[in-house]
Amino acid sequence: MPKLPEAVLRKRLQNEVAQVVRKTSNSIIVKDRSFSQWPAVVDITLKNAPGPVRRGERVTTKYTHKFRITITREYPY
Repeated sequence: MPKLPEAVLRKRLQNEVAQVVRKTSNSIIVKDRSFSQWPAVVDITLKNAPGPVRRGERVTTKYTHKFRITITREYPY
């Protein structure tokens, strides 16, 4: 699988994260914004974003969602 040169990949990820931060009011946490170690981890918290969630036998709405994106050296391929 091809890989981007590491300096290009770092710059691309820094630009992509900066763009997301500018365009959203949600929490974006990057443990290492220099992307000096792989895999890179990005934690995201969405607030005021309705989505279904199952609680027992009922489906209700939850407004806060958290997820983690792990980016490997092979990104974006």
